[in-house]
Amino acid sequence: MSQAARPDCPPWPGDGFDPTSHADCSAAMYEAHAFLHGELPDADGEVIRSHLMACEACMEYYEVEEMITALLRRSAAAPPASRVLRVRVESLHVKLEPAA
Repeated sequence: MSQAARPDCPPWPGDGFDPTSHADCSAAMYEAHAFLHGELPDADGEVIRSHLMACEACMEYYEVEEMITALLRRSAAAPPASRVLRVRVESLHVKLEPAA
């Protein structure tokens, strides 16, 4: 994980982790959202995954974040359009002309 991109993030170990280290836990929690959304490179994701499997406190934090994300996704889901609306939209014939 690039420390240059995240100067406020504590150092992350290169070859392993110590589940009792507060620095490792801080880094795991800092990256939890990016990991949850699949935004980390594979190698970084594996380091986080390994830490979560070994650290109960971080796993609990991650599970809460996962639940909040699921609730937000469910509450933000757009309701399906009614059949009447779908038919009206599909019947529109819009001709787009290139801008002059």
